[in-house]
Amino acid sequence: MMLKNVCPALLLCAMATLTMPRPAIAAEWQYCLAPSHADNKVYMSEPFPTAELGYNDGVFGKALARFGARYDDIQCPRADSERAIATMRAYAITFNRDSGNAVIFVQLDRAR
Repeated sequence: MMLKNVCPALLLCAMATLTMPRPAIAAEWQYCLAPSHADNKVYMSEPFPTAELGYNDGVFGKALARFGARYDDIQCPRADSERAIATMRAYAITFNRDSGNAVIFVQLDRAR
């Protein structure tokens, strides 16, 4: 590409944009849960980085199918950090146990 026809100010602006420091992007974390109200159970995954499996309840749904679980719906709460999602999940475990629900941990297939 010939750069002699490009406006020097435009070229300088483009170079500055490419070398400009960018803010760090926080890793987003999530876990999934699926209540079975009729059976007083809640199925729950371990926390995982969203980038690893994507925001996709289908991965958890497949794990539940392999497990043979009956459930009502799937929810996948998200947080900005591993610590925050671990805290949310711990609260969900305590809340469900205190409400009389069995909490069943389901292993996700990370190979998809």
